[in-house]
Amino acid sequence: MAHACALTCVAPILVLPCIAQADFLGDSSTTLSLRNFYFNRDFRQDNAPQSKREEWAQGFMFNAKSGYTEGPVGFGVDLNAALGVKLDSSAARAGTGLLPNAFGNAGPGEYSDLSGVFKAKLSKTEIKVGGLMPKSPVVLSSDARLLPPLFNGVALTSTDVDNLMIDVGQFRSVNYRNSSGNHDDLRTANYSASSDRFDYAGAAYTLSPQLTASFWRAELENVYQQNYYGLLATQTLGRWTLGGNLGYFDSSEAGAQRAGKIDSAD
Repeated sequence: MAHACALTCVAPILVLPCIAQADFLGDSSTTLSLRNFYFNRDFRQDNAPQSKREEWAQGFMFNAKSGYTEGPVGFGVDLNAALGVKLDSSAARAGTGLLPNAFGNAGPGEYSDLSGVFKAKLSKTEIKVGGLMPKSPVVLSSDARLLPPLFNGVALTSTDVDNLMIDVGQFRSVNYRNSSGNHDDLRTANYSASSDRFDYAGAAYTLSPQLTASFWRAELENVYQQNYYGLLATQTLGRWTLGGNLGYFDSSEAGAQRAGKIDSAD
């Protein structure tokens, strides 16, 4: 049996105001977040190769977002910079995912990342190219460790049609949560296989203020393909809001089947 314990302390966000000369500057924002993270996982099963994983680290995350230039098509840029610093670790306790190391290798004392995003907007349709942090049922930039991973590619979102949200994108590489560089081996959480291309498309339609239906389609080239069907319902009861989120995933192998046969129904 393994027991895990993680403690996270996030410092207040510092917002640096920008001079409101135009939408490009007036709608911009700058934030600096500090995160102190301690992680302990105790392995108690017999013959465990590692008795425990225990590390302590400090993270710094700087984010700058511009507004859009004036005109029918607006343009803007975003900047993401991050630094992770080791506070306590050892070769015998490494491998928590906080730092770029593994059991038997304490790793470097720090790691960092710098990434930018070019963006353009027409009406209520926005396209972004660069290092992104997607949040959807089929691809997620998890914030469960010191620094979030960045997926490098292109993403388009649109709400031009009333009650309809469309999200389409492609990623070709990733900067993992404990890495300083980009990697073209996009990996799954459940299979020991990777690819250098991930495509997805999704849509969510608001049927009523209380009900939203969604569908997503994703494919990790030559590894797996996946469909997601979702239904989100909410109901106000006095001062309370009752909500339910129902989702169904249907996954199968794709292309060269690098992870072998995949059947989510099994």
